[in-house]
Amino acid sequence: MKALLTERENEWKKREGELIAAVEAQRKSFTSLVSSKDQEIEALKHELHTVAAKRIKTLEEQVAAKDKELTEIKHRLSDKELELLELREKEYEQSSRQERLSQFAIRVCFISKYSRSISALTLLQDAQRRAAELEEQYNKLKDRYFFALAINVKMSTNNSSLDLNSLYDEAKELCLPPDQWQDWLLQKGLAKTKPSAVANDDSDSEKEDVEGF
Repeated sequence: MKALLTERENEWKKREGELIAAVEAQRKSFTSLVSSKDQEIEALKHELHTVAAKRIKTLEEQVAAKDKELTEIKHRLSDKELELLELREKEYEQSSRQERLSQFAIRVCFISKYSRSISALTLLQDAQRRAAELEEQYNKLKDRYFFALAINVKMSTNNSSLDLNSLYDEAKELCLPPDQWQDWLLQKGLAKTKPSAVANDDSDSEKEDVEGF
């Protein structure tokens, strides 16, 4: 009987190891995905900067064309008119160009931050959902392992008075780790051992509880 308990404990430890490995693999997958999204964001930022550079170049070409037109007009104006025109020209050029460049830089920064925030939020939600699923599987596996140990202890000690559901609730309240369950259950089973002819029948009914998990 002890060999059977040991075998089941080893099986549970093996499954626990597989589950931990699955969680670690998922974590690495998420890390890789985050890295991939970071690369995409960097590519988008580079593309936006390229577009900005092209736009600035286009504006500079337009300004050059206007400069050429103004140069032709200047030849037709008096010195006083020419002086006033140049003064207004410089003021307009400085304020207008600086304003357009500032607005464009703000738009580029906003798009970059927004894209990164959306990607990070999506990854976080996926990670939380997967972690919840793995935790649920892990808890179900622990429950089945506890009841399997409890049934074996009940059969080996011939103690039909053991209430497995009550023991399960008590173990949860005590926050006992799984590696202490077997010894704790044996102590409970030996504490009030009462021979019973219906021990096997009770054990069969407890097995049905385990099947429900």
